[in-house]
Amino acid sequence: MVIDKRSLYFNLLLITVGLNIVLNYGFSNFGISVGVLVPFSQIVMLVGVLRIIIRGSLNKKFSGILILCIYAYVRLFSDMFFANKGVYALRDATNYMDILFVIIAYEEMKELELKGVDAREKFDRAMEIIYCIALVYVFTSYFPGSDFMKSFSPSYSGQQGRITFFGFYAATKFWIYIYTFYCYYRLSKHDSDIDRTKVTVYAVLGSLYFIIATGRTHWLILIIILLYLAITGTSKYMWKFYKYLAFALIVGIFIISFGMLVNSSFIMNALDSVVNIFLSMVGKGSNAAKVGGFEMRIEWFEKIFRTAFSDFRILIFGQGFGVALTDFISSGSTLVREPHNSFISVFARLGIVGEAIWIGLFIKVFSMVSYAYRNKTTRYASFGIFMILGAFVFANTEPFFEQTYCAMPFYTLLGCVLYFIDTSNCEEADISDYDKE
Repeated sequence: MVIDKRSLYFNLLLITVGLNIVLNYGFSNFGISVGVLVPFSQIVMLVGVLRIIIRGSLNKKFSGILILCIYAYVRLFSDMFFANKGVYALRDATNYMDILFVIIAYEEMKELELKGVDAREKFDRAMEIIYCIALVYVFTSYFPGSDFMKSFSPSYSGQQGRITFFGFYAATKFWIYIYTFYCYYRLSKHDSDIDRTKVTVYAVLGSLYFIIATGRTHWLILIIILLYLAITGTSKYMWKFYKYLAFALIVGIFIISFGMLVNSSFIMNALDSVVNIFLSMVGKGSNAAKVGGFEMRIEWFEKIFRTAFSDFRILIFGQGFGVALTDFISSGSTLVREPHNSFISVFARLGIVGEAIWIGLFIKVFSMVSYAYRNKTTRYASFGIFMILGAFVFANTEPFFEQTYCAMPFYTLLGCVLYFIDTSNCEEADISDYDKE
């Protein structure tokens, strides 16, 4: 096998994306110890930054990201060396390191095409491979089960003890849902570049997993994406999209039901489970753990806002890094450092100044990708919009951007999408005729 040296680093970047998506927490803490643990993803990030510096190339559109990073790094330096917050300050600032993957991915895509490599083909192939591996892997959470996967998994020494590579699935589910939506999108267009049978199988399997493993966050993602599509999509496109979605859900239900003794009690229990998922979103329902989790998060948020409004400097500039934002100890005797809401985490650590920059960047990127989607600039805009909407929901219920295994793939793939949008000639075959029957 001949290795194409032109895309060596980009291949490493995509492999790192895949490992974070599939293995989640099991991979994100794997790295090299040099007094402190340097995770593999951050090593890849540092190499990418050095490559950009050596080439001397940087798109001006990323000035907002650089402003946020400079502000965060000044605060990080101060907390580490003047406030003696140490290594934990570095750990708390991973979001502002991972965000550099947006710039790295964009510049690497540009470099690939300058060298004559088809970046789009490489992106498509990588995402398909990652999706297939993730689909197979995520079903192991049911058989043989996560405990079994952890029991035979190789492990390594992380910041908080021994960590297994296998047995973690939270972020894998998110990416399966996002790519499944992308499959529906491509099926509902006149896309001559895809194997429709294969993509239909992907969509059905992704929907099957949604039915089996769905939770309140996943339902919210589904609702938000469908609302966005209903507002921005043409009527003919929406009908096709819903048609494929309904077909996949029906097939999924049939597969689940096959071989089971389907009776009224089974159906009622299933309906009761779905109802309680929605009730748990607002702290109600029969699931005590979910209700307790909702109330606990409200307490965390209240504490953060009380602290901020008790000191004008904290309100404007935040509490900084190296400070745990909750006092909750998990079942694994680990201190939960983030309040399970990325937007509140940014406010708590960087104050109103950091929050304003962060939200401004989020709105700007969403506007760019949404404009490209609505104007049919490129099919990759659809992947980007599903990803951004999904991340918005996830980041309001989980520490999405504070976890490298979530943030690194998101920022990297977002950088790729932004490059495709910037370089699209609006004549891609798969979007040339949206509204034909």
